[in-house]
Amino acid sequence: MYSKAQVENILLPLKKREDGFTYWQRELQQAVHPALKAIAKVEDETGGNPPSSVLFGMIANNTENICEGFKDDREVQMFLTLYFWKYLCHFANIDFYTGMDKTSEVIKCK
Repeated sequence: MYSKAQVENILLPLKKREDGFTYWQRELQQAVHPALKAIAKVEDETGGNPPSSVLFGMIANNTENICEGFKDDREVQMFLTLYFWKYLCHFANIDFYTGMDKTSEVIKCK
């Protein structure tokens, strides 16, 4: 289990560590899908903090066929899942920090 401070406001796919064992360093740099190559390039150019508007723009305009890629490309599926993990957890009633189901808590509050 991770503490709240360890994971809050971290873009998981683009986080880098000294030991080189991160999604970005192990997979995104070697990705072959054009959308992921573009994202990796922007990440390099911004020093690790690309604006979310770049990704949202790619999805909205479907530049580099990221929408088609999500249907059957494992690299695109993994990237988007990791990038939006915090939001996916929220909408699925999963506690982002512990991974536990929090549906009963949500129902009690209503």
